[in-house]
Amino acid sequence: MDRMALIADLLERARMARASGAEVLITDTESFHAVSHRGRVQRAVDSESHRITVRVWDAAGRAAWLEGELPQAKALLEQALERVSDGEADPHGGPVGRSATQGSTSGIDDRRYENIGKEDRLEVLTTAERAASQVDRSFETSGFSYRDARTRRWFGNSRNVRLKEAGTVFRVEGSVRSPSLDLALTDVVQDRAFATVASIPFGAALARRLEELDGPTTTVSGPVRMMLPPRVVAEIVALLGPHFRHASLEKGTSFLSRGRSGGDLQFSPLLHMVDDGRLPGALNSTGFDDRGVAPVPLTLIRDGQVEGWYLDVAEARSFDVRATGHRRGGRLMPGNLVVRGGSRSMNALLAEQTEPVVMLDHARGLIDGLDVKTGALRFGASGRLVVPRNETRGMIPRMVITGNLIEVLGQVVGLASDTDRIEHVDAPGILVDGLSVE
Repeated sequence: MDRMALIADLLERARMARASGAEVLITDTESFHAVSHRGRVQRAVDSESHRITVRVWDAAGRAAWLEGELPQAKALLEQALERVSDGEADPHGGPVGRSATQGSTSGIDDRRYENIGKEDRLEVLTTAERAASQVDRSFETSGFSYRDARTRRWFGNSRNVRLKEAGTVFRVEGSVRSPSLDLALTDVVQDRAFATVASIPFGAALARRLEELDGPTTTVSGPVRMMLPPRVVAEIVALLGPHFRHASLEKGTSFLSRGRSGGDLQFSPLLHMVDDGRLPGALNSTGFDDRGVAPVPLTLIRDGQVEGWYLDVAEARSFDVRATGHRRGGRLMPGNLVVRGGSRSMNALLAEQTEPVVMLDHARGLIDGLDVKTGALRFGASGRLVVPRNETRGMIPRMVITGNLIEVLGQVVGLASDTDRIEHVDAPGILVDGLSVE
């Protein structure tokens, strides 16, 4: 059945059942997943899914919503109508109108998707793993996989909003281990276009990073200035992103709540971060969220001060403002996070330093090593020690770094012009104080 016709039928059924409001989201996904080992494909699978979410309200503002497989559409609607009286009355509930849906984005759907052959997909995977092995024959590769998906979404509600969108995502990942260092590096490349992941020398670049770490070593201990490369900055930002929800800031579930009006949290005035949910070609870009709201550009940190946060429809109505368009999968989630960079490269910033600096390659264990309540930070890392004139004194394959992220983000020495897009985060390199090596 035509998806929009099905949505119209369900909305009419809800109206006939005297629901005061209703909305329906249908999501179709076709995907391909392949895994290789030692440059040979071990598994290649096509799959598809067809999901539907229905939401209904009664006259008191009570709501019920259910999600399931598309063939269950009518049964899900009936169950939601039966359960709606069990909800809590909310004067700010109900579907959105057309004024909240004026948005679109570009570059998120690779129109060539249906014409990309299986052989082309598998070549990206096997080439990446073989290239990694060729850098150093002693290196061991593992976890190399390729995945792509095309998702089509249709949305409609009882306020005559009708929306549809298609988007693609391509992903390659893998791990390379050096037996001599007993160290493995893992990385991921994702993009909306197949041509991008097919052209990036992913496997070779990963192995060369590992090869560089397998050089003459040195040691460092105590407080030291550090250069955080874009991949590390992006990982930190990705961990903080979900905590910019209004409810999280109100409940104080993270240290970011101290940045609310009247709070004592102040990062470096060099820091500026926005969420742009319609950034062309970006991983989390979309024309509308799961409630049919177009994402709005949102400044989260301005000049080191927490300024913005994500709002769902009901929260926004309670403040008499517009919802931010970040509802996905039943909760508020970041769109595309962009940290403003500087005007000079990382090399230029390092060349200006008069004291040694640790240049990180990557961080390990940040997810478990960051206490978002207090900002306490402890993680493993690898990198190199850089002395004045940007000369490498030695590699540091293993170190444990400690500090407090509040203090680190308050002691930004410089922002680099080197930026990279790591999944849904655009981040620059950042030179900071406030970290120590144990």
